[in-house]
Amino acid sequence: MDILESIYKYLSSDSEVKAIVGDKIYPEIIPQGVSLPAIVYAPTSCYYDSALQKDTGFSRLRIQFTCYDNTFGKARRLGRAVKRVFQNFKGNMFGNEIQAVFIRSDFMSLSNLKLNYDVEKFASILEIEFQYMEE
Repeated sequence: MDILESIYKYLSSDSEVKAIVGDKIYPEIIPQGVSLPAIVYAPTSCYYDSALQKDTGFSRLRIQFTCYDNTFGKARRLGRAVKRVFQNFKGNMFGNEIQAVFIRSDFMSLSNLKLNYDVEKFASILEIEFQYMEE
């Protein structure tokens, strides 16, 4: 299974996250007309380690999770839930052997998410690094 599919499946199966957002977890952008709360995830970078003459297969993938809600407190609560899902994870994640997970950044923002042209919402934004061996 692709690493992004594994991460999505792992996040969407968490009971705390599911209780807050249901199935509203999307890659890149929230579809028009979807109510909050919701989570958007997007890969920001991936680094591949190389040996002298070939790639080693070791990868460091960074993903930004943006947790949107209508108030500062609710967005922060959702961000904390996502952080708990991945923090210190090590092991098999739906076929991908994750060697380490690190929270690289964590901040709040008055987001300019446009749901109805000019509606501003709050966002808890986390950048999380997944270290694993690529197939």
